[in-house]
Amino acid sequence: MIDKLLVCLDLSPYDKVCVEQAVQLCSRLPTVREVVLLHNIRFDFLASVPEFRESDYERMKYRIEEAIAKRFSGQFSEGATPPRISVTTDGNPIDAIKKELGEAGRTLLIVGHKRRKDGAGNLPLRILQLDKYRSPVLFCPKQPVPLGAEIVVATDLSRRSPALYRFARFFGESLPAKVISLHISKLPMAYFPYVGKDNVEMEKQLLRAAEKKVTAFIAAQTELAVDRFVTLSSNNVARSIGEFFTDSTASLLLLNRSGKSNLRVDYVGGITRGVVAEPMNKLVLIT
Repeated sequence: MIDKLLVCLDLSPYDKVCVEQAVQLCSRLPTVREVVLLHNIRFDFLASVPEFRESDYERMKYRIEEAIAKRFSGQFSEGATPPRISVTTDGNPIDAIKKELGEAGRTLLIVGHKRRKDGAGNLPLRILQLDKYRSPVLFCPKQPVPLGAEIVVATDLSRRSPALYRFARFFGESLPAKVISLHISKLPMAYFPYVGKDNVEMEKQLLRAAEKKVTAFIAAQTELAVDRFVTLSSNNVARSIGEFFTDSTASLLLLNRSGKSNLRVDYVGGITRGVVAEPMNKLVLIT
């Protein structure tokens, strides 16, 4: 399912963690055949420095390649395919990433899950909008995370959920890890004041309805490999996913990049945006 790891480096402290996670995945995912350590030089940042000549750019590129090789190449185990280092000069990081993406869904992008104060910018969402390539994206926190014995799959039961469960099965079998399926039913809180004293009962009814939907979804699937199903209700789904994941012993959260609306081919669901916007101290994989 995954035969290539594309580690996006930006010369920040997140690089170390991204590479460490790639090393862990190389030892766990039997299908990985290639690892690329990619950095794109933003020459547009240097355009206002007239003293920079073409020879200076080439010297910079060589020094960055040398620094990446010295810092990270030795972390990959002996006998494994050594990582290929690619320092590109595209003005746009997305263009550099596109050139490295292969067959749809078979390259796993690994990027730092930066907070706003760390200069996250809009690159994470732009990467997720590469829907044409359907490449999963692993967001790494600032500190390394050992791949644990559990993963959480947050699903909205949309038409793309079966593909998400296939990823869950792949990672569950490869790590190995138990798979916890999480579905959160969104409560229509705007209407609750008009229900009166029956608020609690109404919430229970909505939760029971959600549990029936989950049961029907499970019955329709033939390749589910899930160890535990959890159904909750909330008026803030993204926050509740984060809280459940943070409180659990799982180290990896799986989400679909698009939800039920799917208005455009590059649509990124609001819940996914909410999770990506608030980095956690664990790994988040968007498919």
